[in-house]
Amino acid sequence: MAQAVERMCPAVKFADDCDYNQQSEHEKTAEKKRNLTMKYGQEQRNIVKRRLRLEHWVDAELNKLYGITDPNDTHPCDPDLDEIIKLDTEEEKRKMIMEMIISCKEADEVMQVFVNELLERMKAL
Repeated sequence: MAQAVERMCPAVKFADDCDYNQQSEHEKTAEKKRNLTMKYGQEQRNIVKRRLRLEHWVDAELNKLYGITDPNDTHPCDPDLDEIIKLDTEEEKRKMIMEMIISCKEADEVMQVFVNELLERMKAL
């Protein structure tokens, strides 16, 4: 019977002819992408978490310094923490941070408090 149907409709496949273990191209691609994901150790994840917390804190503090309350607005200052960390002395770091926030309208004392706290938090990285 199956042979008669195959002669009339060659595109029809019976359960015996199907390979259920065959993966589609989409499944193969998804599996390849999944295998490219890198896993980090606990120490590396902690470093990334500390860095993200610092960046969020800096962003929130700069919003306060510039008086920004709308979450869609952004402050004009975009400090590059990596560049600051690379500097050798604390005085160089302090100078670079102050140059970044020079357009801030807050009093110098408030900006100094921000700079001091930022430098302290950066030491933890």
